[in-house]
Amino acid sequence: MKIFNIKYSYRNKLMLQLVLMVVAILSITNIFDIYISRNNLIEEYLATERKTIAKVEQSIQLLDLSYEIIDANMNYKMGEISNNLIEEYKQLNGDISNGDLERLSSNYGVSDIYLIDREGTLVKSTVEENLGLNLI
Repeated sequence: MKIFNIKYSYRNKLMLQLVLMVVAILSITNIFDIYISRNNLIEEYLATERKTIAKVEQSIQLLDLSYEIIDANMNYKMGEISNNLIEEYKQLNGDISNGDLERLSSNYGVSDIYLIDREGTLVKSTVEENLGLNLI
C-alpha cells in the first residue's frame, strides 16, 4: 500500500493500526469521562441548590418565629402600658393635658400617646398635627 509514495512494511502497518486503535480508545474514554464529570457537576450543583434553599427556608422560619416572639412581647407590654394609662386617666378624672401626655410618654418609654373617642377620632395626642384625625 502506498500513501504519498511511501512503502509500508507489515510492521509499520501494524504499528499504525495499534496507534489508531489507542487514539480511538483514549478518545472514547475521554468523552465518557467528560460525560460523567458533567453529570457529577450537575448533581453537585442541584444538591447545593437544594441545601441552599433549605437553609433559606429555615432562616425565614426562624425569622418568623423571632417576629412572633417580639410581637407577643410587644403586645404584652402594650397591654400593661394601656392598663396603666387607663388607671392614670381615671385618677385624673378624664382631664388630661398635653403635659400629662408628655410625662406619661417619657415614663413608659413610648414615643407617642393617642387618646381616641368612641367614634375613632383622636382627641388628645403627643403629636398635635394628628388631632382630629379619624381612624375609622
